Amino acid sequence: MVAISNNTAVPYASYTVRPTTTWMNINPAGVYNTALSLTQQPPLVQIAQSINNLRGNTNLFPLGAFTHAGDILRAPALTEQSPFLNINGVNGNLPPFKNGISDEMYEWLPQQMMSLLRCSTSPRYVIYCYGQALKPAPDSVVTSSSLLKNGINPFGMVTNYQIVSEIATRAVVRFNSMMTNVITSSNDASGNIYWYSMPVVTNNNAVIESFNILPPD
Repeated sequence: MVAISNNTAVPYASYTVRPTTTWMNINPAGVYNTALSLTQQPPLVQIAQSINNLRGNTNLFPLGAFTHAGDILRAPALTEQSPFLNINGVNGNLPPFKNGISDEMYEWLPQQMMSLLRCSTSPRYVIYCYGQALKPAPDSVVTSSSLLKNGINPFGMVTNYQIVSEIATRAVVRFNSMMTNVITSSNDASGNIYWYSMPVVTNNNAVIESFNILPPD
């Protein structure tokens, strides 16, 4: 994705003058120092942390997950607190919150990313499986009837196998579920019982959406 920024020499603009902007590619986070403050982290880290903080707000999302694609727009780092925007002013100009940042710049990240997002209530997993078909290797079948120390007759025991064939598969599995509210109770600090509603996920069942045999490398 490409981001635009007002981080130029003179970001301040009047209401009738288009703010000066520059553009940049959004790079991977790469290696960064976690001991630094969040504002000193790469922009992608700041955005991801903002999204995770929003999703972790159980008052808004009791299950710690978004239920609609638009829920992600509540993450401040995608709009007014975007790490690509200069919101402090430069060269003594007034903070560009009022005049220096246009709606286009505030909404640029959602405009670029929303068509790429999907929000499904059914989690999906990609499962890779690998298997081999074996047969006894030559001269690996015991033909002696001499008893072992534990008294077992080893005649016919296979001591080694050779690979006959190999196969690798890729499956996409969806887990359907239902979210419902369960009424439960607890005690407050005074020992009084109070009732409240708690969301729970029930009736999970697996559905194989696709299954493919992978070709040889």
